[in-house]
Amino acid sequence: MEVAIPIEIEKSWMTVSQFCAAYSISRATFYKEVQSKRLKITKLKSSTYVTKKNADAWMDLIASLSEEKIENV
Repeated sequence: MEVAIPIEIEKSWMTVSQFCAAYSISRATFYKEVQSKRLKITKLKSSTYVTKKNADAWMDLIASLSEEKIENV
């Protein structure tokens, strides 16, 4: 059963599943990014969340890494 999340909360937090769907990555890739410390997570009890701020920071980092690879080609 899926619980409806108020819009203001939904904009601030994402579950692992929501994050993976939004950024088209697998759960394995998600946890690799967390392990490499490129993506910061928040734990609440046994649940894992990504804040919008951390998701945006991760996207900026990934974009800059992609630009570096292009420049080095």
